[in-house]
Amino acid sequence: MDTRKAIEIGKSGGDGRDRCASAGNLEDLVKRKREGRISREKEEDDIFRKCRKTARSSEADIKEEREEMLKWWRGEMEEILKGWRNEVKKTMERVMEVIKEQSRGLREEMEGMRRDMKEQVVRWKEERIEMMEIIKELEKRVKKLEKEEKGGKGVRGDKGG
Repeated sequence: MDTRKAIEIGKSGGDGRDRCASAGNLEDLVKRKREGRISREKEEDDIFRKCRKTARSSEADIKEEREEMLKWWRGEMEEILKGWRNEVKKTMERVMEVIKEQSRGLREEMEGMRRDMKEQVVRWKEERIEMMEIIKELEKRVKKLEKEEKGGKGVRGDKGG
């Protein structure tokens, strides 16, 4: 069979209908797909090329960015330090309150101990005076007994012996 005849049969489909318009659309479709694929590949290549490019900034831009970053960091650090100072201040106030309460309690305890010591000293003095009186009484009895013993020694000795 002749090639042209085969194409003609393919175009008509053997049933007599003309499929020429359909085949033309198919060729256009394949062509468009091929072109679309090529354009997508170019886009991907461009994207990768753009990614590989290094961004170059002028030294002035870099310096300006650095200054802005430092300024921002300084601001952040100042805020952090301000917060810390406030926390330390509040903590110191609480500590001072606790110290005042403890010193007040210690003072009261010391005053109580002083009172107790004074009372103890007064009691000791009173007990000492009582003991001195008892000692004097006992000394008087001893002297009295010694006198009786010297004066009445013979009388007692006769009884006991």
